Amino acid sequence: MSTRSPALRRGSHPAVRAAALAASAALTLLLAGCAAASPTTTYTDASGEEVTVDWRDYPAHAGIDADAVLAAPVAEDVEARWEQIRVAVVDAIDAELDGALDAASWSERGEGGWNDQVGNGYGGESMLSTYNSGSWEAEIVLPREDWDRVIAAAGAELAEWGITGVGPEPTEVPEWLDFGDFFEGPEFVSVAVQDASLDADAHSGALERGWLVSGISLFYGIQTIAEADRDAFTAAAAPFAGLERPEPTSSD
Repeated sequence: MSTRSPALRRGSHPAVRAAALAASAALTLLLAGCAAASPTTTYTDASGEEVTVDWRDYPAHAGIDADAVLAAPVAEDVEARWEQIRVAVVDAIDAELDGALDAASWSERGEGGWNDQVGNGYGGESMLSTYNSGSWEAEIVLPREDWDRVIAAAGAELAEWGITGVGPEPTEVPEWLDFGDFFEGPEFVSVAVQDASLDADAHSGALERGWLVSGISLFYGIQTIAEADRDAFTAAAAPFAGLERPEPTSSD
């Protein structure tokens, strides 16, 4: 699954985020020590002319297809869209659990916000902005056999919103935590179910830091452009249409 940039967080639990940040820091150091010149691609266009593009000029990011950005919601619509999706997913989970978690059971930890993505992964500038939501959480203790049901119910509802991609099965996730990633292009939702009381260290850590101990959490992210930037983005992306994106050469 190569549609997500490293700037987007994977998984909504703090322990997962900490591991991701550590991996990101290691990757940054590695790439900083071996930064290469931006890659180029040469091809013959429809008129028979030979064209060479420098990926430094790619307006999205090495991990994101420009066409997928153009198909995604524009920045102005993102926060309202996430609110609608979140309400629908909460209702779907509540129905799956026979009314055990209504909308009043959920609260937001942290605030959503926007950040410009400065680099495109090839040493150039990206036109994308990143939105990360806060983590929406509901306290509930569920039997382990119900966790997959919750994640599947959320995934079925997300598919109704066009978020149809399913991430790979998580690896090296502790027994007290499970989550599913659902995505469409540069847009994604992570759904986590956990019970830290099943692990002594996780339990004490959650209590010490004030994290959710047992329950469900939802997290949303997207990388997109403003409506006013669509024409400029489209023009900048046109020379790269249909080309295979090279591996990133810088850590931005």
